[in-house]
Amino acid sequence: MKITLAIPNYNGLENLKILMPRVVKEGFDEVIVMDDQSTDGSVSYLKSIPDIYVIQGDKNLGPAGNRNRVLGKAKGDLIFFIDADMELITTNVIQHLNALFTDANKVLVGGLILTPKDEPMWWNYGYEMSPIRDAKADIVHEFAFKFWENSEVMEYIKSTYNEITRNFEITFEKPNEVEVDWVSEANFCIRRNIFEEVIGFDGNMRYHADQDLCKRLRSKGHKIYYNCAITTKHKEIDTFGENRKKIIRKNSYYFYKKHWGMTRKVFDKLYPVSD
Repeated sequence: MKITLAIPNYNGLENLKILMPRVVKEGFDEVIVMDDQSTDGSVSYLKSIPDIYVIQGDKNLGPAGNRNRVLGKAKGDLIFFIDADMELITTNVIQHLNALFTDANKVLVGGLILTPKDEPMWWNYGYEMSPIRDAKADIVHEFAFKFWENSEVMEYIKSTYNEITRNFEITFEKPNEVEVDWVSEANFCIRRNIFEEVIGFDGNMRYHADQDLCKRLRSKGHKIYYNCAITTKHKEIDTFGENRKKIIRKNSYYFYKKHWGMTRKVFDKLYPVSD
């Protein structure tokens, strides 16, 4: 199978200088960087690298819209997405991806994302966003944070509340492969024809677009998998800044309205604005 590596970028120059030499060595059939109107010299640097195709955006679309710039441009059978603020840990990625997609029915597989401290990211994968489950999970998370250093309490939480939240499963374990509701778009591989069929991400979303894409895929009968065969490390470069909470809240409401028909009044009662 031919594999397109797709990297969405917004002002990620400093990490691109580390990431690009690394990914070039992997020998992908195609490397495309979608730039979301960066102002830090990213495009000039990328254009200096042979055999890198740069899609230069004429306006800032946000993460989801920027990723969609690869639609109609990628030529690979698979599109492997990793973010520009990542470090690619796994070597021989092409061989791993070919092995992961030997099953023709497998359309989307997410990989392991590590923190700068080499711990599994808690938002690596999980359950579909659900008003009822999320409300319960918030309570469990608050409880867990108070007893994080108590191993007995944490093991109890892990064994008792896994049907509500998988965050603690990710913290404690690295399963080889498991079926999940969603995986993070920061490190995942999808069949190009399926990605094009669903018209990629919802460009209206700057957050939770991975949740939305996976929900739409599952509604068509596709299964979502997490597999730790492909590992990246997130450098935690924040491009949202002080607007992060507002963006997350806005997109949470958008998701619940789109998929649950939730009204603004109900959303505000369930998720009141916090300081």
